[in-house]
Amino acid sequence: MIELLLDNLVMLTQWEVWALLVAGVTAGILIGAVPGIGPSVGVAVLLPITMKWDPALALSFLGTLYPAAAYGGSISAILLNIPGETGAAATMMDGFPLSQQGKSAVALGISATASFIGGMVGVISLIFFSPWLADVAIKFGPAEYFVLALFGLSIISVVVRQSTLKGLISAGLGLAFSTVGYDQVTGNLRYTFGTLYLQDGIPFIQALVGMFAVSQAVLMAESGQTISRMEKLGGRILDGLRATLSSPWNVIRSSVIGTFIGALPGPGMSVATFVAYGEAARSDKTGTFGSGNVDGVIAPETAKNAAIIGELIPALSLGIPGGAAAAVFMGAMLVHGVAPGPMVFKTSAHVIATLMICLTMATFMILVIGLLCAPFFARVTLVSNQIIVPSILVLSFMGSYGVRNSLEDVVLTLFFGIVGYVMIKTGYPTVPFILGLILGPIAEQGMQRALLLSDGSVKVFFHSPTSVILWTGILAALLYPIVGPLWRRISLAKTST
Repeated sequence: MIELLLDNLVMLTQWEVWALLVAGVTAGILIGAVPGIGPSVGVAVLLPITMKWDPALALSFLGTLYPAAAYGGSISAILLNIPGETGAAATMMDGFPLSQQGKSAVALGISATASFIGGMVGVISLIFFSPWLADVAIKFGPAEYFVLALFGLSIISVVVRQSTLKGLISAGLGLAFSTVGYDQVTGNLRYTFGTLYLQDGIPFIQALVGMFAVSQAVLMAESGQTISRMEKLGGRILDGLRATLSSPWNVIRSSVIGTFIGALPGPGMSVATFVAYGEAARSDKTGTFGSGNVDGVIAPETAKNAAIIGELIPALSLGIPGGAAAAVFMGAMLVHGVAPGPMVFKTSAHVIATLMICLTMATFMILVIGLLCAPFFARVTLVSNQIIVPSILVLSFMGSYGVRNSLEDVVLTLFFGIVGYVMIKTGYPTVPFILGLILGPIAEQGMQRALLLSDGSVKVFFHSPTSVILWTGILAALLYPIVGPLWRRISLAKTST
């Protein structure tokens, strides 16, 4: 593979390739920044224009759009408290407070740098470790997926420090909504109220846009001010770059988490970002997570771009998508006559080598474009809410409608906007709700299938070393709200003496 990559480097001397790279990265960032679109929808929407292209160039264009859209989602998450796509939901928890403090440029600098590092780790893993990581990922059975989902949910106790009880209630509500529609194991219909629309479950994008974009727009309309509470922006883009490089352990840990979870068929980058955020919060000694801690931006942004490329590992090596965006990208590969699976590295070696080179170049371009454009993006936080609020609502409802051209989706977005607004006003965090909605199907299917395979024995959930490690992490996360503050008090007492 290395020799093939070196042979294909000559393609970088062609201006057409660079034009496609610039177009793909730019389009990806813009698509990702629009609430509700994200990588999967972006690839699906732009696939038709590549139908007559050479397969190598077409997949390279869509491949560059793929991580760029993941990065673009962080822009609206940081500036507007609205995740452009699911993986950016964790970023906004500390990214938006930084914007409110007038440090949006710093947060955007962190996002661009962390996305670059995470993306490079993902690309290197894709090139060098695809077979090995795919082998590890395929060994995850239903029981391991169930415990992994519980591990993700246990992060709530770390993330929601103000009221763990309200966080758990919010997550429980999300889990309840995740059961709407067909039971994926038994095929039974649940809570559809006799409507065809709900048979496939709650559309995740519409719920995300409603919970964050619509509710946030209403809150901003009530304030009638600007996003930033400062008259001027403080901090520079380079401060964000330095902050990222000053947290090597956070970057390394989040990159590994992102790549590994991305390589697991199913969970995707959303789970990776929350796990990375939870681990960073658990190791924090300042108690400032959720109020503008730079590590709270570094962790999910690094994990997100590592995971989005990590999702391609099982897609290319095994023909099994790591997430929704990877599934759409696999569809694009099939449309262009490239069959994913173990033989793809032999039958379409030139196409895969071209794709990997373009993914590497795209990662560098995300850093350059992100750092150069961040000062202009940051100025959005100084614009009056009277201008921003109508723009958010228009983009939100357009994005919600455009996914499936359905008015029911718009109504559902409005419904979740009302739910999100009520939850925020009553002190219930919305992020655990989305986490429950994401992890609900993974936990339910894993539990049902594991019990079926084990004839109902719960021992299956403790059988493998992987499960034991995950159960240990769950126990640590649940005990953290009790042990963490106590440990900090002991440390302060020792310091004062």
